[in-house]
Amino acid sequence: MELSVAQGISRRLQLNAAISLGDWRWNGKSLLNQTFEDGSPATSEVDVPVYLDGVYVGAAAQNQFQMGLRYEPFRGAYIRPSYLIFTKYYAAFKPETIRDQATSTAAYRLPTSRNLDIHMGYDIKPLINEKVRFGVKASVLNVLNEFYFTDVSNRAASNTSSLDLLQAFFNRDRTFTVGLSATL
Repeated sequence: MELSVAQGISRRLQLNAAISLGDWRWNGKSLLNQTFEDGSPATSEVDVPVYLDGVYVGAAAQNQFQMGLRYEPFRGAYIRPSYLIFTKYYAAFKPETIRDQATSTAAYRLPTSRNLDIHMGYDIKPLINEKVRFGVKASVLNVLNEFYFTDVSNRAASNTSSLDLLQAFFNRDRTFTVGLSATL
């Protein structure tokens, strides 16, 4: 289920919100047949059982919550804070490797992550040509300087939740960016 809303509060203030709720699990036992592009078998194994029943799908946050504002203090300028929460995020694994019912365990569930970004900008009023517009943009990413996983995968040939077998990547710390833009 997904829902996204944008609501004007006043001429200068807009509220944005989004929610995405999921419960993605593999269903049942499947049979694996690997082939090359020409249709020939990739291995001598045919109809290999793959045991995934009830295992959560990895590599994507199943629940996401976002809240943001866009405020225009004066014409041409804006500030836009955005707060995002990811939950029910499971480590990536290769489903085709779960060939033994004993290794069909829950994938590692990552801790909930939270992130606050603030974007701001100003569109400069054209001085000569009305068709050419310039702007200045700036962002502060990860304002609260929180560390969280951005990607986690399993180095094992299973979906084990063992922490020793996970490979993880973290976000950056607080980051500032500034840029100029031109529109023709």
